Amino acid sequence: MFKKRSALLILTLCSLVIHAQDSTHFSSLSNRVGNTEATRLMGKEKFLLEGSMKLSRNRLNLPFGYISSGRLIAAPDLQLSYGINSMFEVSLSHKSDRFQGNNFLHDDQNYVSDWGIQFKYTLSTQKGIIPQTALVFSEHMFSFEGYSSKFYSMAGIAWAYDISQRIKISGDLIVQIGARVENDIQANFKLNYALNDKMGLYTELEIIRFIDYLPNIELGMWYQPSKRWLVNANVGFQSELDDFSDFGNKRLTGTIGAAFVLNNPNKMKKKKRKK
Repeated sequence: MFKKRSALLILTLCSLVIHAQDSTHFSSLSNRVGNTEATRLMGKEKFLLEGSMKLSRNRLNLPFGYISSGRLIAAPDLQLSYGINSMFEVSLSHKSDRFQGNNFLHDDQNYVSDWGIQFKYTLSTQKGIIPQTALVFSEHMFSFEGYSSKFYSMAGIAWAYDISQRIKISGDLIVQIGARVENDIQANFKLNYALNDKMGLYTELEIIRFIDYLPNIELGMWYQPSKRWLVNANVGFQSELDDFSDFGNKRLTGTIGAAFVLNNPNKMKKKKRKK
């Protein structure tokens, strides 16, 4: 009896895995919400435009009862991706952060700009218990307050696995090398739950600088009314550990974003010629 039940359980799990691969509520757009690198690429000769606006509120408790507070505005983050083929994708991005704050000494106003080019290559597709994986590499030009630009690189691997039609887990591990920070390592873990074909919820755990920061926790939702565009929103909380270990920095963020699949101009011209 025990052997029969064990065999039935194994067959049931295998059928769930196979069914999850054949049919899923997740599209190429809904896989890209949040900070976790997506493993499912857009496909050959497809353009994707992504944009987001972030508002962050910081509070730093300093010694002797002093408090430094401020807000960070990213206005907006933009990324344009193009599928060379079904396995290779290239992206251009620009991120800009403007910080406005005050402390017991003076008011702060800082501006940061980050240009990047990213290459992503599919290593494997989901088969059985093996997740889908992709190799990620990017080169960045970073400038602070308009001063001379500095360069840094990021490289790592991303993975994703469809547990069922509605549940997907994914993550990445990225190493950052260059002038901005000293060989930083960051990781993301995301749980995505599709309510139906057009709407879903997700939660994400972002770990930046394993020693200095506690994880950034985000809760969000996405809405995709058509195959060509999607909107999403999330809220997040992060706590930083610093030299004042008994004090620390707390950050509350809110983000809204959108993604649009753009028509390839060359394909449109070919269709007109055929007509």
